[in-house]
Amino acid sequence: MRPLFLAVVLVISIVFGAVTVFAARFYRSKQLQLGAIWYGRGQAALTAGDSHAAVQDFRNALYYSHDNPAYRLSLAEALLSARHIPEAHSYLVTLWQDEPSNSTVNLQLARLAAGQGNAQAALRYYHGAIYGLWPDGDAAARRRQTRLELVHYLLGLRDATQADAELIALTSELPRTAAAHLEVGQLFQQAADSERALQEFEEALRLNPKSPVALLGAGEAAFQLARYENARRYLEQAFKSGPRDPQAAELLATTRLVLEWDPNSQGVSSWRRALRIVQAFQQARRRLQDCAAARNIDLAAASAHPSSTMPSNAASASNETSHNLVAEILGRIRHGETATPEQIPMVLDPAELQQLYQQAAEVQPRVRAAKLERDPQLAESVMGLVSRIETVTAQHCGAPQGADLALLLLAHRTEER
Repeated sequence: MRPLFLAVVLVISIVFGAVTVFAARFYRSKQLQLGAIWYGRGQAALTAGDSHAAVQDFRNALYYSHDNPAYRLSLAEALLSARHIPEAHSYLVTLWQDEPSNSTVNLQLARLAAGQGNAQAALRYYHGAIYGLWPDGDAAARRRQTRLELVHYLLGLRDATQADAELIALTSELPRTAAAHLEVGQLFQQAADSERALQEFEEALRLNPKSPVALLGAGEAAFQLARYENARRYLEQAFKSGPRDPQAAELLATTRLVLEWDPNSQGVSSWRRALRIVQAFQQARRRLQDCAAARNIDLAAASAHPSSTMPSNAASASNETSHNLVAEILGRIRHGETATPEQIPMVLDPAELQQLYQQAAEVQPRVRAAKLERDPQLAESVMGLVSRIETVTAQHCGAPQGADLALLLLAHRTEER
């Protein structure tokens, strides 16, 4: 009897244990099912823009499946959408501590830090997202998009150097599409890297030769690099391929003027070069006289009394593009920034204008085409004087127009070389 009793007890224990395990698994399965239902409802609410309902739904989902990291992340995102920033940050930090290589978590923390003005933390988390692990989706595309977001953030902080470094890293990951290279080219322009901007625009044009946006971008980048022949070619093609932009039209007109006034343009004969130097000298001398008159400066006097007000035409002398060009040349702004009229004019010692006028008067008898053609050193000296006059008058009297702007740009190119 005893063995039989023990066998019955054993069978009952096994059955009871099996029922218990089955009940526990059924309960757990039911919990997971309910959690998934609430999670689905939360996603639907978040998609519909009802972040407050999504927060409650995700809380319910976590009640049934409190260890699910996807539910916790979705709750954090819903809290962010509902502007419950401290609680969202708490969830994200906990998730990051559990999985610091999770790119999605790092990206959300980067955005939070950026919104709170913590640039150092934002940069660290952005890099964590870029070099981390993306749990879902196309990792390469997500990585590119995150780096682009970081570039826009850095440009917003006016950190062109760091933005440029991120763009350089991005170029090796770009898909072979005209749109991708065009976007990066425009960002390189904002980061004041005209050389790489031009390379990206040219790559976009290899993939889509008639893109007016890429042609215009290439023209602007070539212009900033003082490659005026290339700038003219790209800008003219841009006008043939798309609608005319007023600022681009002015840029093309300025480019043509630079090439017309440049004594060192390719294909210009020595005689024509000498004639252009004579023309440039006469133009600069007129600019000097007009500037002095506007400033109430007597160029022939030993001392002068400049007017305390700007000349009446200074504010309207040129549009925004010319103001930016001149301000950049004079070192008042960085490339890509916008100049205000106050950044262009500058009150200086009138003796500087008087000295330039005296130098021009001394050299004027020798500024003849025949002399300049025979004497390259004299030609170089005259053009140096022209450059100084255009630079100083820009400082005194604001952004020049037309031929004077062309001569100032040529002076800037000579200095860079």
